[in-house]
Amino acid sequence: MRILIATLIIGTSIALPCTAGLFSQRCSQCGCQQLEKVCRVVPDVKKFTQTKFVVECEEICLPGKSHCTQRMVAENCAPGEQRSEKVQEPTCDRIVTKKKLKKVTTTVDKPGWKCVVDTVCTQCGCQCGTANCGK
Repeated sequence: MRILIATLIIGTSIALPCTAGLFSQRCSQCGCQQLEKVCRVVPDVKKFTQTKFVVECEEICLPGKSHCTQRMVAENCAPGEQRSEKVQEPTCDRIVTKKKLKKVTTTVDKPGWKCVVDTVCTQCGCQCGTANCGK
């Protein structure tokens, strides 16, 4: 018997719609209980990640052939005397452009739309917010 009563109570509470009986929500403007769920379109912004590949250029000066020159250097042991010394002097050759491929990830906001369920009063047309059962 208890199982039968519990089944009837649970079955009727599940079968009743939210807008009927004691569980119905009232309109905040006119106080009536004639609320209806409608679907409406609202603006929305979606974020997407975008990956781009960018080429960065860098100019580099290549070294050339070094050549040997004679240079006069002061002698440390005997003051006032100089000695001749061979020195390798570097030279520059040409300019080369070095290219690097770089991965760049950015976030882009794209405008769009989405559909939401809203509760509207059929009497006064007031939007009463999202309908929740039990309120």
